[in-house]
Amino acid sequence: MKTLLFVFALGITTSYAQTSVNDSRKDLIANLSSTADYATFTNALNQSGLSQTLRANGPFTIFAPTDKAFAKVPSLDELLKSENKPKLIKLLSNHVLTGKYTAQSIREAIEKGQGKATFKTLGGGTLTAALSEDAVLITDEAGSTSRVIMPDQNSDNGIIHIIDTVDQTK
Repeated sequence: MKTLLFVFALGITTSYAQTSVNDSRKDLIANLSSTADYATFTNALNQSGLSQTLRANGPFTIFAPTDKAFAKVPSLDELLKSENKPKLIKLLSNHVLTGKYTAQSIREAIEKGQGKATFKTLGGGTLTAALSEDAVLITDEAGSTSRVIMPDQNSDNGIIHIIDTVDQTK
């Protein structure tokens, strides 16, 4: 099912067509697996073994790239090879925060931080959130910036924010 989302929770009005994964009765992985739009991310989580961690109690916050975002990663096939599993785990775990951060709590952290909020990832990296005119932007340590295109997709053990770019690692 396709949904059109107006992101009022973040105080913005840009709209995007994306498939919702908002079912608070399912865990994070079950929600991501429920649609083909996030198949690459879900398959990579399964291949890396991180899906087991993300099925646990949590709570976790996931910044989940779409398949279109993964299509922009030139080394994806190489990264998915078994000998590159440590790199894959590092990349994927830098899309995950321990704790549940809603769009509203991220916005409040940005305002409290005078325009920026920094979050430590499960992989030990840092993500910096900021508001632009029309969206929340997430910048990783390598300087790659992604846009939250669908926030607050609830699961029973956390929350998912859909992003348009794969965050990189340093």
